[in-house]
Amino acid sequence: MNANKIKGFNQWVDNKKMFIDKNNEYEIRKKLGLPEDKTIILFVGRLLEMKGILHLLQAAHKNKNYFFVFVGTGKMDNLLKKESEENANVIYVGRKIGKELVDYYNASSMVALPSLEEGSSLVVAEALSCGRPMIVTSRGSSKNMFPDELGEKIEPSADNLLAAIERIEKKLKDNYELRKKCRNFALKKFSDTNGAEIIKGYQYD
Repeated sequence: MNANKIKGFNQWVDNKKMFIDKNNEYEIRKKLGLPEDKTIILFVGRLLEMKGILHLLQAAHKNKNYFFVFVGTGKMDNLLKKESEENANVIYVGRKIGKELVDYYNASSMVALPSLEEGSSLVVAEALSCGRPMIVTSRGSSKNMFPDELGEKIEPSADNLLAAIERIEKKLKDNYELRKKCRNFALKKFSDTNGAEIIKGYQYD
């Protein structure tokens, strides 16, 4: 194998479909029936223990002022339904796609993916494209997808999650430009031009 022909490519999202909504995030929350004055942590993905769901629920139990919204389906569906019935700050909405998913990104304060193991997650690219800072763990490749200033990279635990949420809260209050920084980074790193480069590489190399 010729090492000179080996290239690295970023995955990509459609930045025209994943975007910062021009409407105020609190207006979007009102439309979705979410609390307008609370910090909302969004999880998007398969509802599996390896995704760190239990750490998110433990964090929700420890701090009732933070609201945790779960988008997705999986083996932990029933647990999430039960938790959402028993805890006002746990909200389970099931699978969402298209503009509805974009609404949930734009309604959130930040996105958390506290996986116990993870590759390069498309959720990271989507969240950043919607201007939302990320919380990921030091496990797997997602931690390498964005610079430290655009989120938090932690060892998976409920306490570490809560500390990371608090730090991002402060960043958003002190510097609301963080949303634009997330979006601009996504436009540079995760735009559909990456797809064009991959196709070009296959065709001509």
